Amino acid sequence: MIITRTKPATILRQSRNHIGCRAALTPYSGATRSKVSWHHRLSNFFGQAFAGNDRVDPKKILERRYLYFGIMALRLRELRQDSKHSHLSTSELRLKSVEELDSDGIDNLTNRGLRAAYQEAVKPQLEHILQSFAKVDEQIFGKDSEYDDASILEEEEEEEAGNKTSVPSSPLDDVSVDYLKDILREEHAQTLEDLGSIRDKQQQQSAVADQVQLFLSRINFLKTKHSALTTLLQFHGIPTESKGEENVTGGQKLDVFGMERVSHENFELVRGYQTLNICRSALIRKELGYSI
Repeated sequence: MIITRTKPATILRQSRNHIGCRAALTPYSGATRSKVSWHHRLSNFFGQAFAGNDRVDPKKILERRYLYFGIMALRLRELRQDSKHSHLSTSELRLKSVEELDSDGIDNLTNRGLRAAYQEAVKPQLEHILQSFAKVDEQIFGKDSEYDDASILEEEEEEEAGNKTSVPSSPLDDVSVDYLKDILREEHAQTLEDLGSIRDKQQQQSAVADQVQLFLSRINFLKTKHSALTTLLQFHGIPTESKGEENVTGGQKLDVFGMERVSHENFELVRGYQTLNICRSALIRKELGYSI
């Protein structure tokens, strides 16, 4: 049996001849393919822009997914706030929210319908959040107070325009500092209680990697919050068992809030805003069940 080998050069020459024959049979094939390609691209562009299929176009599929997850999260929050479902776990509530959305035919909606459904679901919750913000500011500043975010912005714009050169007033001038101190004390005590509780749970739970990381993350957050509250309490002259960062006006290091060395005037202003923000956060949590 004789085996013959074909030289590589011969194979290459034969390939070129074959390609040449195809080109000779269709001399305008390159231009035709180019026209077809551009026609396909333009069709896709205008089709996606005006009549794209919500279940075929990858971008629209991604939009559907995000809209569905957003609607499901809103429905889950509604179920959590309903006392009738307080006995259900998070996984059970999540499953119930999916079942309710399926029964509503949410998957049959177009992307436009999903957008409308999302806006309809988020509207009452957003209104409730904004009303809670106004209620908290009323508790701190009073019903007839003119001190709000709009007035602060107006003062800053006047200073930038050079129409106002006076020293900025303290954010605590128009509020009851004693009321804020009470909030700080309550938050400080609650944080210590939460810290002890999470540490007890950490000891009771098995040493699963994700649980350990969750506990450590929560503990670090509470420790940082405790240090911040301790710092503010000491700034307002309230003694605490823990040591905080009373003053950073003369040193180079950062305090627990990440504040560097500042002048005494700015130091007073910053501590005032920090006090106001933490007290706002505590009151919002009482209204909404979480802080923003």
